Amino acid sequence: MKGAPVLLALLAITLCGGLASEGFDRLSTAHFLDDTVIPVIGPLNSVTWFGVISLIGSGLGILASQLLIARMEKKGTVSRTSVVMSTSAGYILCLVLFAVGRSFWFMLLVFLLAGLMRTIKEPVLAAWMNDHVDEKMRATVFSTSGQLDSFGQIIGGPIVGLVAQQVSIPWGLVCTAFLLLPALFLVPVAGKKRD
Repeated sequence: MKGAPVLLALLAITLCGGLASEGFDRLSTAHFLDDTVIPVIGPLNSVTWFGVISLIGSGLGILASQLLIARMEKKGTVSRTSVVMSTSAGYILCLVLFAVGRSFWFMLLVFLLAGLMRTIKEPVLAAWMNDHVDEKMRATVFSTSGQLDSFGQIIGGPIVGLVAQQVSIPWGLVCTAFLLLPALFLVPVAGKKRD
């Protein structure tokens, strides 16, 4: 298989993403509800706020993806290595800031940024992986990637949940950030070959 070392590094990054995603997805709502005061503004209460946040996050993700695609189409302007590295590091930073935050507006900002980092990273990582897979193995490799992501969620979720239950929700979120840290060492490994 062409680019096997690069592919293995990218699959390991996918596993790290799975380990980190479950904790963030499960604990973020609880952190908003338990550790800050959600403002009531007109029709916006604690229920409708989450719908608005989801819509804003989706809109920002679409906009950022389109801007990134436009830049990456200009050959040499943006490398996949730099995108995956910067979004992974940004995601980790946002997770920690979200965990320690107590102001609703600050938490909202870093929560949206964390989601944005993940939205940008995933398609770039998939495209990078695609370039290192033989056509006949493509379906198998992407199936394996999906399974690794799911496996990471299955393993990471209980670990983070236990920390949140025994210590606190913020510490559970910090634990989530630590689960993604190995990705920062794997990206340069994958980037040793021209991306």
